[in-house]
Amino acid sequence: MRAAGRLSGPSDFYHDCDHLRPEADAVKPLSFDVVVAGGGPAGVVAALSASRSGARVLLVEREAGLGGNVRAAKVHSICGLYRCANGSSAEPLQTGLAMEFARRLVASGGACGPRRFGRLDVLLQEPEAFAVLCEEWVAEAKSIEVMRNARVTAGEVDGRTLKLLHLDMPEGQVIVEAHAFVEATGDGNLAAVANLSTESVPGGELQRPAYIFGLQSVAADVLSPPARLAWSALLVAAVRDGRLGTGALGAAVRPTCRHGMVRVTLDLAAGGGDYDPCDEVQVRRLTAEARESAEMLTGFLRREAVGFEKAEGCSWPERIGIRESRRVRGQHLITANEVLSGLVPEDTVCFSFWPLEWHEAGAAMRMIYPDNGAVCGVPLRALRSQDADNVFLAGRCLSATHEAQASLRVIGTSMATGQAAGQAGACLACGTEVEARGIREACSR
Repeated sequence: MRAAGRLSGPSDFYHDCDHLRPEADAVKPLSFDVVVAGGGPAGVVAALSASRSGARVLLVEREAGLGGNVRAAKVHSICGLYRCANGSSAEPLQTGLAMEFARRLVASGGACGPRRFGRLDVLLQEPEAFAVLCEEWVAEAKSIEVMRNARVTAGEVDGRTLKLLHLDMPEGQVIVEAHAFVEATGDGNLAAVANLSTESVPGGELQRPAYIFGLQSVAADVLSPPARLAWSALLVAAVRDGRLGTGALGAAVRPTCRHGMVRVTLDLAAGGGDYDPCDEVQVRRLTAEARESAEMLTGFLRREAVGFEKAEGCSWPERIGIRESRRVRGQHLITANEVLSGLVPEDTVCFSFWPLEWHEAGAAMRMIYPDNGAVCGVPLRALRSQDADNVFLAGRCLSATHEAQASLRVIGTSMATGQAAGQAGACLACGTEVEARGIREACSR
């Protein structure tokens, strides 16, 4: 495995090699040990995991910055880091890179907690700080190169091996080859262009997307039980009178690490059966509509609710937060029963604890908890494509049913699956056995 330099785009590679520029008729593939598609929490951790195992890694991100949904949609808590809340303090479940990242984020002032919400412990975090740490973490690695504003457009498969990925960038087309690939796009984009098996439920059954924004200059006690009851009643009355849309009924207001600031989550109707989270035009339209609803809600609270008189909208997301889209079919499909019963298969490589968290159209959020707070294992088979042996899955792309993904999609679990997928990819690239026990042991350190 060779050492690598920093890459911001294909122009760096072709600076002194005019005959290899993307515009040329024949484009020579750029070679890596592991290519990770997707620069969100799962993809960043996958790249770090493979890099620390000695692999030369390319991290491909469709946006200008790393952080995925956290950065673009302002997801403000890290769920799935801890076991079911039982004692007086949070009990860590995740180890390895997920907890390393969490500790660094807290130390930087970008996270606080963990905080207890009922039976759950979560780490509150500031999305902007999360994205900054992603950038710093990747920059510290000497064998990770990053392509930004890069979209996977095609894949070439030979038998059960993905050979090449085609990427579109502002500078032109780039082709990359690798021994192993990690699908961490969240939407199954790599699998789709490579014609690997994916699954999805109809638009009306998908987990509803969210719109998350900040409110600053609010009173310190707006989240006290009496205050919550008061402004919740105001929202119900305003919806009944037609002054606010029905989406305001499910508005969740949560604390942040910043004094005088809260974050508001609106679950969106998203157009019912026509909802397609992979349709970028539709996502932009839904984002614009949600922004209008958020501004209307902010104005209402400022006029009507005690403690919100000086509230101002802030930290607006670039796009809605996608909870579910395409899932990639792996060699094993994790089911809701496996999650709820705490099944730990023999080839487990990491662990997960989180309830089935449902955000369904026309219904309030509901939680279905694992039996007795049970922790389930994520098997290596669920992180390996059914069709291509050198494609590993992480984050929302792991192989699970629609019901099981309602638990497994959270950030803490996504980071754990990212580390396992990156470690598996590095093993394959260096010619060692891709073996679950060794991957699990490596990911626990």
